[in-house]
Amino acid sequence: MKLLPALLVAIGLGLAGCSTAVAQRADNSDGLLDFLFGQPGTELNLPVERISSSGGNVETAHVRVFRREAYVSGLIGRGAHEASIGSHVDVEVINAAGKVAQSQAINFLPSQIPSGRRGNFYSRYATRLQAIPSPGSSLRVTFHNDSKSMCAFAVSAAPN
Repeated sequence: MKLLPALLVAIGLGLAGCSTAVAQRADNSDGLLDFLFGQPGTELNLPVERISSSGGNVETAHVRVFRREAYVSGLIGRGAHEASIGSHVDVEVINAAGKVAQSQAINFLPSQIPSGRRGNFYSRYATRLQAIPSPGSSLRVTFHNDSKSMCAFAVSAAPN
């Protein structure tokens, strides 16, 4: 009779340990790229500057390498005001000389940042970089509360 309670306690402790590891992994990742690729990539240790506005906050930004390609992903949280239609995220890679080496304007999903009433407090963004950032590079992720059509990065990347 005493074997069954001891077995239940051991199973409970084992499950608690698993949930702790899962929670720690979730804290270190937005999870989107890991989900898409089925396994975590190598995270590059780049300095990251996150710039928010009243419409949204850049909560996380990760640069990961999968095979020979680099990806940036992260979470956008609600700002003090509702994000306007067309709000977007600018992702810039700054080289060691301080010049913008890569830049792109990307959308986040869902485009209306959730309020958290249903348990989801964030929108997600992800993009593939044109090249793996060189040593000494940094990343700048900016939330823009204006239309993507007004953004220099979106206009310069538009096909002719």
